[in-house]
Amino acid sequence: MTGLPVSRRPRVERAEDDVMNAMTMTGTMTRTVTPIGVVLLALATAGCGDLGDNVPALYVAYPPDGSLVVVTGMGIKIYDAEMKHEKRSIPFTRLAPDQPAGPFALSRDGTVAAIGLQQKKIARIAIPSGQVLNTFEVDSMYGSDVEDLGLSEHGDLIFAVGPRFDAPSDTPAGNESSVIDAATGRRLWATGWCTLPVFSRDDAVVYAQCDHGTTLRAFDAHSGAVVFERTFADQGLAGGLNGLKSVGGGDQLVGISYLPAPDSGCGGPCPEVYPVWSAADGTLLRTRPSSPPGADGYGTAPLGFAAFDCQADGDLCANGLAIGVGMQDQYTVTTVWTTDDDTPARELKLGANDLALSADGNLMAMAGVGPASAAAVVNLANGSVVTVRTFSAGLF
Repeated sequence: MTGLPVSRRPRVERAEDDVMNAMTMTGTMTRTVTPIGVVLLALATAGCGDLGDNVPALYVAYPPDGSLVVVTGMGIKIYDAEMKHEKRSIPFTRLAPDQPAGPFALSRDGTVAAIGLQQKKIARIAIPSGQVLNTFEVDSMYGSDVEDLGLSEHGDLIFAVGPRFDAPSDTPAGNESSVIDAATGRRLWATGWCTLPVFSRDDAVVYAQCDHGTTLRAFDAHSGAVVFERTFADQGLAGGLNGLKSVGGGDQLVGISYLPAPDSGCGGPCPEVYPVWSAADGTLLRTRPSSPPGADGYGTAPLGFAAFDCQADGDLCANGLAIGVGMQDQYTVTTVWTTDDDTPARELKLGANDLALSADGNLMAMAGVGPASAAAVVNLANGSVVTVRTFSAGLF
């Protein structure tokens, strides 16, 4: 089961879409072009490996302390904010003989990471020490995997999407998502298929997209009682969120959604919009216009959702878009925008599989860039590329 129909989740690729392109910021930002030769050299030399020994950068995250967490296929690297100096390396061989295959989440305070291992296992890791706090297997009668994760403020609660398991008689929708006590691995409560979990700052509430992408629902994080629910159709949205984040210090939620298609159709993917809700009761506060016609979400987040991140204490967001979907010259970009006005989005002509914004909004980290699936850091003040790194197995 996935968050959106496949038609809404294109994974387009072409050589010109990678970091070897000239990278530019347009719109309200100063235009800056990184020389192609410089970036080629960075891709060829960073990590001292070649593409045959390449390990992909999968996820990026900025903890509040200003460091940068980069998750690769072989382990976790922790750097300074600009990814110039390595602070710690955490190989996954400490957790399991096989490479973890599942999703990643970082607590909002940046002290705990959770990563899904093969099938039903979850490991918690202290950041930045790298200490493995615990590893446990989620109770299930089936062999399905943990497919997405969300962590509470301090990492003591885990919202796990999957694995599927039998539902008690009072849950006709089936139990496929649940909140787990992170210290013991004990399931506290369960619900039907709900995705894109976001915890409130006080860990009292967890928000998610439920009912096959038709509803925004808030649960009591400890009991599972429904705090509120809002159907997207009643708010003039087509539903099927492609992302959900907390902004404004936790007072608001922002998502990636779509307006209902006109009778004449959209001539391709319908343009995305960015709805902003009150975190207190789910009231739709405003809907920010977004992408041009023919654009759709881009990235390889768990369950096929788009690359998307926002400042938790601010109003800045960034997301990946595929432009010209279904056309021969389709390409990928990253747009940067604010939730509180309709200022035209600033466009970085570079796509990535995952994104992270620094707390001050000055930097953006990107994972899965180019043919080497590199990690990159971009200065948002001028669009310049600060650092590019590739990874190899020998680095762990």
